[in-house]
This record gives sequence, C-alpha cells and structure tokens, in this order.
Amino acid sequence: MLIIVTLLILIVITFFSVIVGNSFMGRTIDNVVDNTLIINGTDSTLGLSSQTLFNIDPVIGFTTTIIVIVTLVALLGINILGSGLSDSAVRIMTIGITYSGIWIVFSILAEPLIKSIEMFGTLIYVVLTIGYVIGVVQKIAEG
Repeated sequence: MLIIVTLLILIVITFFSVIVGNSFMGRTIDNVVDNTLIINGTDSTLGLSSQTLFNIDPVIGFTTTIIVIVTLVALLGINILGSGLSDSAVRIMTIGITYSGIWIVFSILAEPLIKSIEMFGTLIYVVLTIGYVIGVVQKIAEG
C-alpha cells in the first residue's frame, strides 16, 4: 500500500512536470567576470567566478542509495559453497531491481519540477523516497 501511495504521488509530480514543459537536460553555467578598475590612477583587477567544488544531487543520491542497497542484499544472498544465488536472493533482486527501476524512471522525469520547488522540493522527494523504500522492504519481508 505504501508503495502505491508514494508512487502515485511521484507519478502526479511527473505528469505536472511534463505538462509545464520542463526540459530534461541539465546545464551548467559558469559566469566569469574579469575587469580592470582604475581608481585615482591606480589599476585594480576585479575577478569573480562561480565554482562548485562538490555537489551531490538529492535525486541522483537517493536513487544511487537504492541501487547500492539492492546490490548489497543480492551479494549477501550468494551461496559461498553452493552454486549460484539462493531463492531468497533471486526474489530480493527481482523485487529490488523492478521497483528501483520504476522509481528511477519517474524520478528522472519529475526531477525538473522537484528542483523548481524552492524550499520543499527536496524534502518532498526525500520523504517520498523513504516511504517507497519502506514499502519495498515490507514487500520483500512478506515472502
């Protein structure tokens, strides 16, 4: 139930994102200002530049986290002395990859609108992702 609720909210955000015509291409703009100032006959150099040294996008960060968790669970399910994966590992991988793929597709499509919501976009996405992960974990625990 939790999976359906969070996924429906993300699908609605995705539809709004597509309807308002957001582009799905990222751009990085680096503005550099380099001028020489002359004050009372003295030359001064003014230089301003914007630079991002380290930046993790929340949407990409959470989707990567989901992929890492599914991969770790799958690796823990490998039979060391036997051959191949155990039945539970195959089930966990199938559920994890399927639900992660669905979430990633809709996250990529909804990303422009999520980023355009100034204060609460990231918070909404984080809450939806946590709810979705809890729902997927409940789905895995059912079997």
